[in-house]
Amino acid sequence: MIDRFAHEPPVRRRLLQLLTWTWCLPTTLVGLVAGLFTVAVLSGRASPYFGATVVRSPRLRRLGGVCLGPVILLTDHATPELVAHEWGHFRQHLRLGPLYLLVIGVPSAVHALWHRLRGGAFPEYFHFWTEAWADHLGGVYDRHAHRHARWTGYALGPLLTVILGALTLRAFGPALTFPFTDADALVDVAWARFPLRDQLLVPLTGGLGAGNANFWRPAAMVQFWALRHVFGEEPAGWHAWSLLLHVVSAVMVGLLLEGLLAALREGGATSRDRWSAALGAGLYAVHPLAEEVVPATARSLDLLLGVGFFGALLALVRGLVARREGRSDVVARALFFAFAVLALASKEAGALLLPIAAGWIVLLDAGEGKAAGASRLRTSARLLGPFAIATVGFLVVRARVLGGLGGYRESDAFGDAGLLSHALQRGFLEPLVSSLSGALAPLEGAPGGALAVAIWAALLWGLRRHARLLALLAVFYVPWIVLLGLTGTYSRRVLYVPTFAMAAVLALAIVEVGRGVWGGARVRSPGPVMGIAPLTIVTLALCGAWLHGTPALRRYADWGAVGRAATPLLDPDVWAPIPDGATVWLVDRPTRVDVDPRRYRLWSRRKSLNNGATTYSLEAWVDEHVPRGLTLRTLTSITPEGLPDAYAALVVAAPDRVQLSRPPVPRAITRGGDMEVTESADGVVVITTASDQSEWVMVWNPRFPIVAAVRAAARPPARDTAIDAGG
Repeated sequence: MIDRFAHEPPVRRRLLQLLTWTWCLPTTLVGLVAGLFTVAVLSGRASPYFGATVVRSPRLRRLGGVCLGPVILLTDHATPELVAHEWGHFRQHLRLGPLYLLVIGVPSAVHALWHRLRGGAFPEYFHFWTEAWADHLGGVYDRHAHRHARWTGYALGPLLTVILGALTLRAFGPALTFPFTDADALVDVAWARFPLRDQLLVPLTGGLGAGNANFWRPAAMVQFWALRHVFGEEPAGWHAWSLLLHVVSAVMVGLLLEGLLAALREGGATSRDRWSAALGAGLYAVHPLAEEVVPATARSLDLLLGVGFFGALLALVRGLVARREGRSDVVARALFFAFAVLALASKEAGALLLPIAAGWIVLLDAGEGKAAGASRLRTSARLLGPFAIATVGFLVVRARVLGGLGGYRESDAFGDAGLLSHALQRGFLEPLVSSLSGALAPLEGAPGGALAVAIWAALLWGLRRHARLLALLAVFYVPWIVLLGLTGTYSRRVLYVPTFAMAAVLALAIVEVGRGVWGGARVRSPGPVMGIAPLTIVTLALCGAWLHGTPALRRYADWGAVGRAATPLLDPDVWAPIPDGATVWLVDRPTRVDVDPRRYRLWSRRKSLNNGATTYSLEAWVDEHVPRGLTLRTLTSITPEGLPDAYAALVVAAPDRVQLSRPPVPRAITRGGDMEVTESADGVVVITTASDQSEWVMVWNPRFPIVAAVRAAARPPARDTAIDAGG
């Protein structure tokens, strides 16, 4: 090999040689093999270049240039600027050593492939942080029309990714030590043992009873199947995957907001745009509603939906910009379709991409008149047509698999109009002031709606200069809430994706307040300062509520407590005494667990844990680990708020009944199976008729890792058996 350091002074020469064969050994070996292959097989010619070895070959025309440690591979016609650029990569190699291929090589190769596929202009190739740094080290930074005065201006993306990863780990890191934290996770883990083909031919059970139906979510099924085969039944791996998906979603939120700001300006994103996008991504990463999704193992399908949703919209924005600049949008259309199908196959709300994307096309595509309308129509057909066909096909297949579209209604108590009103009110308030929703509970109904309107009116009035962007975000958010209200599936965790709009608006408000407060001092007229006052007050109030509830600053123990309480029931030895084919009644003794204040009841430092023994989830788990045909039923108390930590409940196993008696509490018994429930001021009595099979009663004490009692209700017994569930 050529003595690359012959031009260096003796001492520096020896130090560089030592560095090359020690600190940089992995990339040195890769470069040595590549260089020898190019010389021997591809007719390459080697020559020294300021400490590196340049190998030129006429067969590397399509490659252009690549730096593999101390060896630079170039085409015969490489320009001096390209040689100097690749030499900048060589200097990166000397600094990073064994990390060069991972930190520089992989991102640079992916960027080059993406640049070639989308047909980008050549100067823009160097507007990526790895290439801009190489330009700087190679001394050719001023020759490639860079947008930033310093190469560090391109490093915001990687830095943002690292920061978002650190924030997510800070907020949700304790979840890595949790057991399976969601009852549905037991079903996901248990069913994932079956061959994937068999899973895709049956619906995913969403629950039991008239209020729930089945689902068919192929992407979620594939995800759970893969997680089962990679991590087995170790919850830490499942939780780590959820954290990774959340980081990916947050990074996409930042890129999407930056792309929107640049598209609306019809130019490149400014430094202010990038910081606004970074702030929005950070707020999204730590927003309180993420606590409803990220730690809960089974909710990784919501995270998968987020990746698909944001990836599709990011590709949509890039495609619109490419068409505006006269470049090919083939890659953007393909990526939109792939991510949109991922979202749709993860959860039903993925179908909302069609109206949301159509609205964004109308608002982002400039121009007026009939010609502009026809252009928007053609753009919509090109970008959305394939996904629209896929959506119809998905619904048809789903109807055939489920015998209907499936789904469920969480509550019929409000009625259709009332539920829509509830979803609209809570949907606008929950993402921003979720940590204070307990204090806002008395304002449910008209007062709460009026408060929501007042808050958003003040916020949007202060941001009226961003009217077009706010319209874009409204197009993103409002259809989601309307659909949730009309279908009756409103819940907090489904707000995980549309919270992007809330995070973006709040980030814009913070930037606007900062400009007004610090910039207003230099303005002689008090008008601008007074105009920013309402926006400042609302922004500070919303930020305070956001920070109050974010899991980055608070420690939520609910999910871990639920998982630890249910863990004893996952032990196969617990079920060993029960005969094959028996029916087992799980009697949950209501207790309370110590947790941090949750968003609903800030005045209480304790939250009830109840109904932890979810029948269908445990049945799936027991069926796998104790496959003896057991049938599970539950008798469980609901929400014993205000009661002592433990109270007596009496269970009687008799020849013709299983009877539970307990003191009165504000809420009723969860019904399951054939039950007769009698409530009075003295208490509640639940009686279920025993079948011809032997029935067992298992009194489960979730506060301690033991099963309090297991007794048979065989026919005929010698006498009634009373089990004290309170001691």
